[in-house]
Amino acid sequence: MAGMSGALVVDGSEQLLPLLAEMPERFFLIKHARAPDGTELVSINGQLNPLVETRSGEMQLWRIANIGASSFYKIGISGMPLYIVATDGHMLSCPRKAAELFLGPGERVDAIAIGPPAGTYPLKTIPFRNEAWRAEEPSIPMAVVRSTGPASTTSAEAAVLAQRLHDGGWIEEVRQADIAQHRTLLYSRTPDRTAFLIDGKLTDEARTDQTVRLGDTEEWTVVNTDQQYHSFHIHQTAFLVTQVGSDTRHDDSLRDTFSVPPATHEGPGLIKVKIPFTDPEIVGRFVYHCHAVDHEDKGMMGVIEVRE
Repeated sequence: MAGMSGALVVDGSEQLLPLLAEMPERFFLIKHARAPDGTELVSINGQLNPLVETRSGEMQLWRIANIGASSFYKIGISGMPLYIVATDGHMLSCPRKAAELFLGPGERVDAIAIGPPAGTYPLKTIPFRNEAWRAEEPSIPMAVVRSTGPASTTSAEAAVLAQRLHDGGWIEEVRQADIAQHRTLLYSRTPDRTAFLIDGKLTDEARTDQTVRLGDTEEWTVVNTDQQYHSFHIHQTAFLVTQVGSDTRHDDSLRDTFSVPPATHEGPGLIKVKIPFTDPEIVGRFVYHCHAVDHEDKGMMGVIEVRE
């Protein structure tokens, strides 16, 4: 929460998507801090509202990560879509065009950006209500994209959207695996918000909350009874999101962190995830938790043990 976080980059994406091989890389490492007057400051790579240069029609690989402690962001660039190629380090089978991104703490997205027609384009947060008892989050400037040069005569978008990952990879194994067990995690908090709980309990490193058999794939439902966003993060393995709220998902990539929507007057928020406990390297005890640091520090963490 005092700012000690950064990015660890694992190279090799171009081996799966050759279009990325010669593409310039940019990093957008998002952090937040509170100014003395209470204003929320959002920085990218430690800079406030930096200038991002591109040329019209140029393709760049943007590695975007929310490495702040606790804030959830909906972000977008007016008039400039992004083309998502990976989430949390897991490649999509084909790029997906997106007008906005939602990133909770710890969530990452790799996306191709195509330089728009010459001009300036603000990258900023999109207002939304995170905590029901507070006003809607205001829009915060994050960066300014400046595009220069004549308009491109080739369709970069068509070239990007035509890309295909030839190996379906791990995600298809997860999608097709039989579910060995169903579990439900209940997220809640105390009325004074001094403690955040999973299944009514504070974290205890001496306690094992879930015991799983190596080789199984399980479905976990995370139910959020709190009227604010939380997230689900598990160490050692990725997972496939299959449902958010009442909506079935057909995600094309895996995650290791995902935002859980808040409860509303209609009922609790929830997500369903399919988790493979199949890698022998993960045998042992590790944790799952909300990735908002103040929530996990106040108890929203559990211990899992994978046994052979």
